[in-house]
Amino acid sequence: RTLEWLLFPFTRPEAFARLGAAPARGILLHGPTGAGKSHLIRHLLSRADVAAASPRRAGDRAGPRVDAASTPCAGYRFLRLALRDVMRPYLGESEAYLRAAFRRARAASPCILVIEQIELLAASRGRGDGDGDGDGGDGTSASVNERLLSTLLNEMDGLEPASRPVEPGADAAATHVVVLATTTQPWAIDAALLRPGRLAHHVRLSAPDATQRAALLAAY
Repeated sequence: RTLEWLLFPFTRPEAFARLGAAPARGILLHGPTGAGKSHLIRHLLSRADVAAASPRRAGDRAGPRVDAASTPCAGYRFLRLALRDVMRPYLGESEAYLRAAFRRARAASPCILVIEQIELLAASRGRGDGDGDGDGGDGTSASVNERLLSTLLNEMDGLEPASRPVEPGADAAATHVVVLATTTQPWAIDAALLRPGRLAHHVRLSAPDATQRAALLAAY
């Protein structure tokens, strides 16, 4: 229900605009392996007008592709990134790909940009300032991680202000992009990314208990 409310600007833009509320900019979906994060994402994808479930070919540096979905109905678009999509072998390519993903999401607005395994792109730097200004001049793993984190923070901050309420009569989803990030290790994510205006809304999925598993087996 929490996730449904956070995605309300996409699914019910007219009703959301009447409320005059501020749409979410970022949502962190976390829980153990097997809790249903990927299943929930597939459900969102099945309802989207346009989806990107796969990147371009390995040699294409332009960023992820936005493809037609098979079951359009919800009025929003969907762009999905996995770690293997973003990590590139040459210096600066990973950051460029991440920037391209946000650029395409803005162009496809209203859009949900899903970033899976976010803890691997935004690992904690182990210090408390969390300003995202580490510039890392070499090609080491630590410097690559800092550059990716800095790029991610800058792109999140470049989205529509999350604190601005939607005016009555306006289209709440017209220029809206929300980042839906998934992780099994929320404690490993840099604190700067969890600040208000970024991934400020957290939704936890728990692993199903024995009764719930039996119900799932019976249903499928």
